[in-house]
Amino acid sequence: MNKPFAPTLRWLILGIVMLGAFFSVTWKYISTGLEADSSRMSTVILLVFLFGLSQSLRMAFRVTAEMKHLDRLDQLRDPALVKGELGQLFRDSLALIEQGNQITFSEMMSSYRNHFLSSIRSISVISGVLITAGLLGTVIGLIVTVTGISSVLNAVGQDYEMMISGMNQTVEGMGSAFYTTFFGGLLGGVLLRVMCTENARSAARLIAGCEQLGARWITPLSQRAGRSTSSELEAELAEAKRVLSHFSGEVRAIGESMTGCRTIFEGQLQEVLQETQASFSEMISGQMDELSSALKGITNLIQEGHVPLRDSMEQSQQTFAEAVSSQMADLTDGLSGITAVVEAGHAPLRAELDRLTGGVSRAVDAMEDVVARAARTEDDQRCRQAKELADRLRQAAALLSEVAEVESTLVPMQGEDGAAV
Repeated sequence: MNKPFAPTLRWLILGIVMLGAFFSVTWKYISTGLEADSSRMSTVILLVFLFGLSQSLRMAFRVTAEMKHLDRLDQLRDPALVKGELGQLFRDSLALIEQGNQITFSEMMSSYRNHFLSSIRSISVISGVLITAGLLGTVIGLIVTVTGISSVLNAVGQDYEMMISGMNQTVEGMGSAFYTTFFGGLLGGVLLRVMCTENARSAARLIAGCEQLGARWITPLSQRAGRSTSSELEAELAEAKRVLSHFSGEVRAIGESMTGCRTIFEGQLQEVLQETQASFSEMISGQMDELSSALKGITNLIQEGHVPLRDSMEQSQQTFAEAVSSQMADLTDGLSGITAVVEAGHAPLRAELDRLTGGVSRAVDAMEDVVARAARTEDDQRCRQAKELADRLRQAAALLSEVAEVESTLVPMQGEDGAAV
């Protein structure tokens, strides 16, 4: 691991030894097989082997470069100076740790490990393809052999040249079958499989070195970050508890202050209510005294003005009685005149009735004035008497109106009687 090109050197040494040993022993068969194989499956197997061998060599160089980066990273401990997938792996790990996350480096290595193992599995697949191609060449050679045997059997005793051609075809088919199996087994099952195994060992050493460096570098950082995060969290929790306790103390103090303020406010409010009640009682007492005085004054005024009012009402009653007597006398005279005038003519009767009606109306108006005056003086008894008298006068006016209507109906009747006479 300490040598930068150790995987490549190991691969080259192993490849040279294996290829040299097998080719030195089997070169005669290899060259003969390439010439004798008429199906060309051996050539295809050889080309596929060279492709797989180149992929194995490329994997060796890749592992060597990653090991070189790992050694440099182990010395510098700075992923920014290292390129490739390994540098990216450590950069991502450190970025997560800087963000405060606690990581497991083996989980981070899983994608890197799978990437390498997938490349090695592809080389192993090529090895299996070579073996399968050898078996397919065997089947093709057997088919050619069967075809040659059929030609020989058909040409026996008939065509010597066709029989010889069939024998040659049979031999070529057998050679193709055996040589393709030989090439597939040697190149795919032995040489390429050995190279693939060497690549897997180199990749395993690289992954082990990465995990070792991660255990010595990334894991302690992650644990330290986790502890720092836990300590910071505990500190934050302690600070939160302290703030909450301080806040609860302030709330308690505010509650006590509010309780004291409430007591003071209730006392002041009680004093204000008592003062307001006392002042209101004094004001009500003063108002009641003033009202009593005003009522007494009104009572005195009423008592003092009762006598003139009564005299005025008596005078009004006397005046009203005189007016009524005068109107009744006029009514009597009018009624007497009605009888006299009926015979003289109906026109004077109409005028007399109108005059009586006007007199009654004036009497009613005078009575209404008396009623209004009585209402203003607030004398209920006088008001009732005046109202009764006004009602009687209205009845008299209505009676006179009926008499006038009767008279108006009598006029046409008398005209008809005169015409009859």
